[in-house]
Amino acid sequence: MASKELPILKQDERGVIYDCCNFNLVVRKKGTISSDHAHKQAETIVLIEGDS
Repeated sequence: MASKELPILKQDERGVIYDCCNFNLVVRKKGTISSDHAHKQAETIVLIEGDS
């Protein structure tokens, strides 16, 4: 299986958001949070590593 680099949608001091076609992969640095915002559609979050 071949792999390729994911395009970066956004990158700042909190981490990186990658474009994975049908979803976004959000990689956050420890101790950071997302800004206060809302979405028009429901959002599903899957925690891969860490704690909530």
